[in-house]
Amino acid sequence: MAGGALSSAFIPIFTRYISKDKDEKSAWHIANASLTLATLIMVILALLAAIFADKIVPLYNPPTTAERAATIPIIVTLVRIMLLQSIILGAGSITNAVLNARQNFFLPAIGTVLYNAGSIIGLIPGLILKITGHGDPQFAVYSASVGIILGALIQVGIQIPGLPRVGMHFKPSLDWRHPAVIQIGRQMLPRIFNATMLSSSVFVDSFLIGRLGLATTDNDLINGLKTESIQAMQLMQLPLGVFGMALATATFPTLAEYVTRGKMENVRGLILETLRGILFLSIPSCLGLILLGLPIVQALLAHGSYIIDKAGHFTLEKANATVLALNMFALGLPAFATIEILTRSFYAMRDSKTPVIISVGQFILKIALSLILITPFTAIGGVFWGMSSLALSTTIASILEAVALFILLNNRVEGLTERSLGIFALRVLAATAGMSIAVFVCRALLDVALNTTDTNRFIFTGAPEIGISILKLGVELLIGTIVYLRLARLFGIEELGPIRRLLDRFKLSWLL
Repeated sequence: MAGGALSSAFIPIFTRYISKDKDEKSAWHIANASLTLATLIMVILALLAAIFADKIVPLYNPPTTAERAATIPIIVTLVRIMLLQSIILGAGSITNAVLNARQNFFLPAIGTVLYNAGSIIGLIPGLILKITGHGDPQFAVYSASVGIILGALIQVGIQIPGLPRVGMHFKPSLDWRHPAVIQIGRQMLPRIFNATMLSSSVFVDSFLIGRLGLATTDNDLINGLKTESIQAMQLMQLPLGVFGMALATATFPTLAEYVTRGKMENVRGLILETLRGILFLSIPSCLGLILLGLPIVQALLAHGSYIIDKAGHFTLEKANATVLALNMFALGLPAFATIEILTRSFYAMRDSKTPVIISVGQFILKIALSLILITPFTAIGGVFWGMSSLALSTTIASILEAVALFILLNNRVEGLTERSLGIFALRVLAATAGMSIAVFVCRALLDVALNTTDTNRFIFTGAPEIGISILKLGVELLIGTIVYLRLARLFGIEELGPIRRLLDRFKLSWLL
């Protein structure tokens, strides 16, 4: 909430002082004040959350059984440890925004990658304990939480050397009365509300999955469904983060600068260019997730305890439950990705209210659809389909949200509905159709020799089986990528220019 809301409110105002007003002194004063105040506020909020963690945790993790009640103290301790991450990343949101506003995207991108490295380092003690068979398992959990703190420190720390290069020299300031700082605060409020609603969607789904307990007495199954739903959303968010959020983040500072200078024709061109890029990447990713959902789950999650039975074997049934939810989420991937640039376009024009109003409508519609669909889906297909109906509800509501945002944005920036965008989308769909056929045939042929979807022939028990799934998935992804890129070139899709230059750099131009 702090990172997204703060950076999206900060960048347009900071850019206005730099580009339009030519007042760099004030711009850096605003940056210093924002960084100081953001850090201070996050410290206060983190302290309050740490003090009342034992009251907050049971609200979203009700101790309905003795086993769950026993986990509350552990969760409380983990929350208190990981609240340090909120302080670090809250401050890092300003450093990240400053670098992005000055067109430096390399260090923030590297920081995101290194965050994962810190998290992995935190997992190493637990791995050593498992191999040696010694030590307290809770130590491994606490070590993992410390790894998250380490990851946050690395992510923000890697950005600090870049600040002087773009002109920022930190001087603590509590000038909260500065008009620009007050404006940033006002712009943040609706965006914080928007972020709160997005986060609440996860809790709504968890609550409704709990209602599926009326259809079964297997509490472990219901708890597993909650995990599978979250895992499916995380798998969908991988391409969303790469194709949707990354493109929108890179576009946002330039978009804000064009708006500040009144270059609305450039704004229109940049929005259309970003939309084409998003569609070019998200549409084949959507079909790819649907076609390769099971191999992806097998390759990435087959080691997870929630899809392993008591004998230590991979359970195809639970994997298919995750795949079913993933398919429902994947249908909305182009819409999810499109929302990122459409929302930021409103933010660039310093309009926070419109995206929030549309988001509120989306959230209400999502809940209504969930309540409507969960019962018939459960009656027809069982609790797995009941869980997947929640993902479908999110997808339908998000598609309508994207349509509404596009229509309203077109009223602000005329010309977004130009014919070339529709023709481009049809070409992408045609290339995706060809890719889908190639991937389907490739998967069918590989299954003849390496069948990983039939539990009578293939049971996951360890690393070799997971390795086979990773190998199959790699081959299928390679074939799909080659076919899609070559069909895109055949259909004259102009978005191939940057991809061709990238492939040339790595001596991979033969893919085209």
